[in-house]
Amino acid sequence: MSTFLDDIKETKRQLDKVSPSFCLAKWLQVTIHLHSGYTHSCHHPIMHKIPLDELKDNPSALHNTPLKKEQRKMMLEGKRPPECGYCWNIEDLPGKNISDRMVKSNDYWAKEYMSQVANAPWDANIQPTYVEVSFSKICNFKCCYCSPNFSSSWVSEMLQHGEFPTRSRHHSIITEDELEVLKHKDNNPYIEAFWRWWPTLYPSLKVFRVTGGEPLLSKDTFKVIDEIAAHPTPNPDMELAINSNFGIPTKLVEKLCKGVSPLLKEKKIKNFRLYISLDTWGAQAEYIRSGLDLELFQTNLKTVMKLLPEADITFMCTYNALGVVKFKQFLAQLAKWKKKQNILIDISYLRHPEFMSIKVLPKEFGRYIEESLAFMEENNFTDYEINKLKRVLEYFNSETGYNQKMFRADFVKYFTEIDRRRKVDFLKTFPELKKEFLQWKADLEVQETTA
Repeated sequence: MSTFLDDIKETKRQLDKVSPSFCLAKWLQVTIHLHSGYTHSCHHPIMHKIPLDELKDNPSALHNTPLKKEQRKMMLEGKRPPECGYCWNIEDLPGKNISDRMVKSNDYWAKEYMSQVANAPWDANIQPTYVEVSFSKICNFKCCYCSPNFSSSWVSEMLQHGEFPTRSRHHSIITEDELEVLKHKDNNPYIEAFWRWWPTLYPSLKVFRVTGGEPLLSKDTFKVIDEIAAHPTPNPDMELAINSNFGIPTKLVEKLCKGVSPLLKEKKIKNFRLYISLDTWGAQAEYIRSGLDLELFQTNLKTVMKLLPEADITFMCTYNALGVVKFKQFLAQLAKWKKKQNILIDISYLRHPEFMSIKVLPKEFGRYIEESLAFMEENNFTDYEINKLKRVLEYFNSETGYNQKMFRADFVKYFTEIDRRRKVDFLKTFPELKKEFLQWKADLEVQETTA
C-alpha cells in the first residue's frame, strides 16, 4: 500500500518528465478576487490584474490571463517563474523537500489531467478543476498579516488612521484599480463575467471554494448553494468548500449547515469541506486575528459538528512569528477535536508582510517548532500534516538572505502602532517576546538617531 510520500515521489517523477519546473496548479487551480478583478494560480504568487477587455467574449479570461499563459510557457520550457518563489524556496533547501508544487499536482483534482495539460498548447484556454473565488471583501476581522485588499474592516481602519510607518507598504490603502471597481459594486463586471462562465465551468469542477473577506457575510456565497441545489444536472464529483474566520453570528453557521445538508443527502455534491482560519491559541491567537473571539469560535465549531457531522474540516494556519510560542497548545486542542470529526491542519509559512515572518525570530525560538513537531509525531497527526511543519522548521533554519535588521525595525514600528490603534498590549500578550522586542526597539532608536 502506497503512502503519501510514495505518491508524492511518483508525482514528482511524472512532473520532471515534462520539466523540472512544471506544476499543474498553474493550469488547473485558480483564485479569483472578483471584488477587485485580480487573480493568481495557485494562491501563493502575487495577484495580477485581469484584463477587463478580454472578458466580454471570453469569461474564462478570469483564469486564462496573458500573464498566466506566459508563466505556463516558462514551466513547459523548464524555466522557473519568479512568482512561484514560495515553492522554489522549499525545493532549494538541503535534502529532498516537498513543495506545494508536488503536493498540489498530486491531488485528485490535478493528477489525472497531467498528460492533457502537458500536451495542450501553452496559450490554450484551460478549464480549471479547482476554483476559489472571492465575491466580496466584506470582513469583520483585521488580521495582522492581512490588508485592505482583503478586508473591509482594514479599509475602515486605514481611512481613519492612515498608513503604517513601516518600509513595507503591505498594508497600504486600496489601489486605484480597486477603487474603480468599488464605484460599480452593484454591477461588478468581474462578478457578471463569473456568472456567465458558471454554466460551462460547473461541469468540469472537482473543487469549488468560496473565500473572502468573510464569505458567510456575502449573499453570493449562499447564492452558490442555491445555484447548485437548483441545477438540473448536478455535479456529484464536486467538492464544495467554504472558508470562514468563524467569528460570525452562529445563526449564519446554522444557515450554512441547513443549506449544505440536502446537497449531501441528495448527492448533488461529492462532499463539503469547511476551511477555518486559526494560527495559534489563547490571547495570542486573538491578537493576531483581530476580531477573533475563541469562545464564539468554539460555539460555531460545535454547531457544525452537531448539524453537519459529515463535513470535512481543514484548519488553515498561517505560520508566523507571533504564532510560534503557543502553537503546541493549539495542536493539543486540535487533537481533541480530531477525535470528534474529520479534521486536518494545513500549515503554510507566512511570507508577507516579511516583518511577521518566522525569520525575524532568533534561532533559539526553533525549539518551539521542534516541540510542536514532536507533539504531532506522538499524537497521530498524518504524514501530510507533519511534513507541512517539518518544512517550516527547515525554512526557519535555512539561510535565505533575510534582512533581519530592517524587518525587526518594521516589526517594532508596526506592533507599536497596532497597540495604539486597537488599544491592545503586545508586551503583555507576548511576554516570551518581550526581551527581543525591547532590544529591537533600542536598536531602532539608535538607527533613527544616527540616520
